[in-house]
Amino acid sequence: MAALSPKELAQMIANAERIEQSREEANTVDGEYHYDDRQTTQPPSFHHPEIQWLYSHGFNIPEEKLQTILALPRPTLTEDLSKVMLDILYRLNYFGEQDWTPETHSFASHALLLMAELKAGECLPAVLETLRQDTDFQEFWFADWLDDTYGRYFWSVADRQFTVLRNFLIEPNVNTYAKAVVSSAYCQWALAQPERRQIALAWYKEVFEYLIRHADNPDLLDTDLMGFLISEISDLQLHELLPLVAEAFEQGLVTDMIVGNYADVEQKMNDPEPDDRRFAWRTLKEQYAYLDNPQPYHEAKLKELDSKLAAAAPPAVPKLATSTPFYESSEPYRVEPKLGRNEKVSVRYNDGKVIYDVKYKKVEADLNAGKCTLL
Repeated sequence: MAALSPKELAQMIANAERIEQSREEANTVDGEYHYDDRQTTQPPSFHHPEIQWLYSHGFNIPEEKLQTILALPRPTLTEDLSKVMLDILYRLNYFGEQDWTPETHSFASHALLLMAELKAGECLPAVLETLRQDTDFQEFWFADWLDDTYGRYFWSVADRQFTVLRNFLIEPNVNTYAKAVVSSAYCQWALAQPERRQIALAWYKEVFEYLIRHADNPDLLDTDLMGFLISEISDLQLHELLPLVAEAFEQGLVTDMIVGNYADVEQKMNDPEPDDRRFAWRTLKEQYAYLDNPQPYHEAKLKELDSKLAAAAPPAVPKLATSTPFYESSEPYRVEPKLGRNEKVSVRYNDGKVIYDVKYKKVEADLNAGKCTLL
């Protein structure tokens, strides 16, 4: 680690305290699980027996099986895939009593990936119903794969579901990250199609206005979600919404540790060369390979980020012989790369615990507080 002066150490401590205060002042929504009284042990009845393959394979499922399923008649196939999604609601207790394995518990993820491939908007009611449940439900079934499963599906249908997705974002008592995965996917859809900017502008304007006007509803007020939305508005360079953003900050409706203060947002919005926040759309085969073994993808991403940092690094400043560092170590100083909030990272905590493949936004506070470091 590089030398830290007393001023730098004080600033680091102040930042950690600000982050802790920001988290204490944040308002988030966890949501509720709505199917406790409708549990069953009976599996769904499917039109196509091939659907059973989804219940016995992890992400290394043979590609020919996926292609066989995708070739089935669309009306009955999409009905079956909707049943697969609803199965995680009605048989939560049944599967919760079993040991969790990728082979037995990945069927809903398979369904989402196949629905995305089909751009199956007809499955949207079942998909949203599963996303309405609480955080524990989402963690059990998907852990950190919400963006890579649900997000991929919403991205695939965004151009035809303006109203339904908007209404989901303004629905009360839906947990923070369930809504965030929808808005993030909508942002990615818009970034990939800049000619649809006006549609994205209207969508974010309607969502943002509604949330501000109904901030007195405790089941709707979500300062983390507001931060995520503002980050996406910045990524899309929707300057027209700056007055609404300013109003949200003035009313204290934003968790500032997510996007900083209004001046930070305004500066980012006026950046003549904004960061490119687009994610690559992987083929179905590539997506399965990534979910089966994400490590090579993350290593490649880290190498790419390191290369960018090295290219942008300023010339080294010679250290004066008379300088007296406050703290010095033989370990090299490493500048942490700037990452998107939904990018997957791996971190090592100060106690030695390592967490692989977690969304950056889930560990951002710990990283800023010095509790862990990026691998």
